[in-house]
Amino acid sequence: KYTQLKSNIAPLLDSLGFDALFIPISAFHGDNLVTPSQNMKWYKGETMIGALNDWIKPSMSYKSAPFLMYIFAAYMIRGVGYVCCGKVQQGKYQSSDVVHVPQRKVKKLYTFSIETHHCMKEN
Repeated sequence: KYTQLKSNIAPLLDSLGFDALFIPISAFHGDNLVTPSQNMKWYKGETMIGALNDWIKPSMSYKSAPFLMYIFAAYMIRGVGYVCCGKVQQGKYQSSDVVHVPQRKVKKLYTFSIETHHCMKEN
């Protein structure tokens, strides 16, 4: 079944530009997830965890990269203004920085403070 599925799916993924690695696993029994399976002695390749550890490489230093923050909520607080909530993915940011927002009606955001769950961050 594994070789049949692989032979059917591999050409499609190749035509789309994906370099796919096929690993037969059984999550129910834990086969080939962390250690090689005794139930699949015919498979001599990597385990799922081994393949993920080889595939996921740490990127550049997060602090030296351009600032990138995903905003997942914005609240209008009376007397304060808009408060954006999100997760900083990379880069450095100070409370006096101006943020440019691409593809939005608001082109610039001015920052007065940075907080992490009600704790003020120092510059």
